[in-house]
Amino acid sequence: MIHYHNLQRGKMDMNEKLLKIRKEIKRKLKDNFWLFSDDGILWDGESKVFFVAEVPSRGTKPGNLNTLIYLLKNYGLEGVYITDLIKKNNLDSITVKKLEKSFWELDSNIHRDILEMEIKEVSPRLIVAIGNRVERVLRSPKFMRDIPVEKIRHYSQTNRKELEKEIDRISRIYYRLK
Repeated sequence: MIHYHNLQRGKMDMNEKLLKIRKEIKRKLKDNFWLFSDDGILWDGESKVFFVAEVPSRGTKPGNLNTLIYLLKNYGLEGVYITDLIKKNNLDSITVKKLEKSFWELDSNIHRDILEMEIKEVSPRLIVAIGNRVERVLRSPKFMRDIPVEKIRHYSQTNRKELEKEIDRISRIYYRLK
C-alpha cells in the first residue's frame, strides 16, 4: 500500500498519476516488482527531475539510499521522481545485464514500455542516470529525447562527500533549466 503525503497541497493529480503508473506496472509484471514509492519516497507531482537507478536493490546498503534522500532534500530536490530501469525484484546479475543490453533492441520490452510511460506521466525537464549502466541505456541513440541526461555515481558506490557534490551539480543544472 502506498502512503501519500502532501494531500493538503492539492496533490490529487499526482496521486492519480502515481496510481496509474503503479497499476500499469502491476498489470505487466504481476507482483514481482518494487517501486521507490513502496518505501515512502514519493514524487511530489511538481518536480520535473527524473532519477533512474538500475534495479531494485532493497537491503543493499540502505544507509546510502537514506543519504541520497537526505541530500535531495538539502539541495531543494525533495519530491523528485525516482524509478528503476528494471523493476523486477530478485534478478541475478546475468539477467540484468541481458535486459540492459537488449533494452532498446527488442520489439517488446516490458521494462522499456514502463519507463516510457513513466516519462510521459512525469514530463521531466532533466533525467538523472544513477550509475554507468543506466547512463549507457539512457544515452542510446534509440532513446533520443529533448530531455538532457546527466549521470551521477550510484549512491552505493560512492561516499557521502562525493555524492553531495554530484547532487549539488544536479540541483544547479535543474534550476538553470527551470
